Amino acid sequence: MATVAQVMARRLRSAGCDVVFAYPGGEVLAVLDAVQAEGMRVVLAKHEAAAAFMAATYGGMTGRPGVCLATLGPGATNLVSGVAHAYLDRCPVIAIAGQLKTDFQGIATHQYLDLNQLFAPITKWCQTVTAGNVGAVVDKAMRISLMGRPGPVLLQVPSDVAGAEAPVGHWSGGSARLLEGKGGGRTAYGVDPFALQNAGQLLTESHYPVLVAGLAAGPVADAVRRFAETGGVPVVTTPKGKGVIPEDHLLSAGVMDVAFGSDQVRELLDQADLVLAVGLDASELMKPWAWDCPVIHIDRLPNIDCYYQADVELAGDMAAGLRALAEGVRRFHWPEGIGSETRQRVLAAINPPGEGLSITQALLQVRAGTPRAAIITCDVGAHKLAAGQTLPVYHPNSFLVSNGLSSMGYALPAAVAAALARRDVPVLALVGDGGLGMYLGELETIVREALPVVVCVFIDETLSLIRIHQDRRGLNHTAVKFQNPDLPALARAFGMTGLSAAGAGQLSAQVAKAFNDGSPALLAIPINEARYPG
Repeated sequence: MATVAQVMARRLRSAGCDVVFAYPGGEVLAVLDAVQAEGMRVVLAKHEAAAAFMAATYGGMTGRPGVCLATLGPGATNLVSGVAHAYLDRCPVIAIAGQLKTDFQGIATHQYLDLNQLFAPITKWCQTVTAGNVGAVVDKAMRISLMGRPGPVLLQVPSDVAGAEAPVGHWSGGSARLLEGKGGGRTAYGVDPFALQNAGQLLTESHYPVLVAGLAAGPVADAVRRFAETGGVPVVTTPKGKGVIPEDHLLSAGVMDVAFGSDQVRELLDQADLVLAVGLDASELMKPWAWDCPVIHIDRLPNIDCYYQADVELAGDMAAGLRALAEGVRRFHWPEGIGSETRQRVLAAINPPGEGLSITQALLQVRAGTPRAAIITCDVGAHKLAAGQTLPVYHPNSFLVSNGLSSMGYALPAAVAAALARRDVPVLALVGDGGLGMYLGELETIVREALPVVVCVFIDETLSLIRIHQDRRGLNHTAVKFQNPDLPALARAFGMTGLSAAGAGQLSAQVAKAFNDGSPALLAIPINEARYPG
């Protein structure tokens, strides 16, 4: 005999899901007990949204759906921000929420919401688990989460169903087959030879092509770099594409569609007579596509959104497509070092003079003390817009940010998941003091899980990004100022190493020492908010 909860746990575990991020409630205790008994690690978050952010980050890094668990009512509604982030940033997630007993639904109102309707706009699929469908539903959820554009699904489990006996045929099998092979079950298929021929013709006619790499380009980073080096092609990325080419590479030309420094990057794109859009997703772009030169779309999927007009679509095996194009490429007309020249102009534009430490200076010094291979999680706020341009990243999928949803509070939960997914890699969390206040409790999660995360908090006691928008519109500074507690002392109360920045010249050394010590640490860094770009 196996209960519905046990079948769910077995199916998830057999598919490679090994961690559940949870904030429990009475209606999901049977599921919680089943996943723990099945050998899955249960990580207690301090808020359901944080659990969903963790699941999204874990799924995005491992290629297996991250799993989060919450109870009904407010537990489920609190999941929404993290699930919406997963939806827009293409992260595979299985979100499990409790629900009222079946007989109470439609009669009782206490904590009852139709979760399938609530989550439908921000998930790929929603379904209610029953004793009769549990095995098929979990398998289908896994498949839908991974296939095509990865994303979240929601499974709601009525409390009387979780402990019910499941039919024998649902006890085993199924899910393990979904993750066999590369790409978590997402098959790559060959590129259309006719489209490849047309793309080659566009390259032959081009003198100044630019490659734009987005969130799906990480798995083909080597092919991107080889193509760029073969033709001397500058590479622009989105924030989620940072590190697809090392950002100290001569052909790395900055980040598009971030508020700080994007004008200089767009000037480079204005010179392009051809754009190769590699793994570029519409959810990454905030401004209308401004270029009327031809575009070659290179992705696993066709140009579904039509955010830009693609003249040729190479949909399928991205690496094979790039390798085939590189075979016929000659050196184009861009001057040597065009990428680094663009980056220098960006840095000059976003570091205005003044007293005190600017966010640009702080980010560069923090990066100088951070191991090159580190995974960096970045919260949302004015510092994110600076980090997107100024913070060099050297490996794909190592700059983690909430881009599509742009949700404050993301960085700490993401750092927890990143450290669990890659225990061999240092993790740095970049947080503003406004965002830290939203999910401050996750400092305790970092300590409890013994994760050697270094948290750098930029202190200006202002919602600086909102203040910048108020200045641009000639408005008063309303509801943007606040006071912080003694953050290093608070970190020490949680059990972390709590530090205050000793000075601009010592900042990189402090960060390096925090990483070398190998224990959770928080470093508070005062910033002159007047030195954010206007």
